[in-house]
Amino acid sequence: MGGTGGYPRTMGDQTQHDAARIELQELLLTAEDVNEFPRKLALVAADGMGSGISCGITLHRDGRPATVASSDTRATQVMRSSTATWRGRA
Repeated sequence: MGGTGGYPRTMGDQTQHDAARIELQELLLTAEDVNEFPRKLALVAADGMGSGISCGITLHRDGRPATVASSDTRATQVMRSSTATWRGRA
């Protein structure tokens, strides 16, 4: 989504921005439960970036990272490793 600070600069950027917003709304509205939305979001994000890209979503709960969703096994492995490294520092 082109533009500074996430805001579109051109009409083409506006169209992409609108399409992404609609897709995000659809993901949220069609999720069957609270866990399904981040899984779908990770898949869409990875797919939108191109072939061979993985995506992981981590939230912090009580000050600690918790992997919520991953687009694939590779993302899951990387996120688990990162979380383990973080916990080792605590």
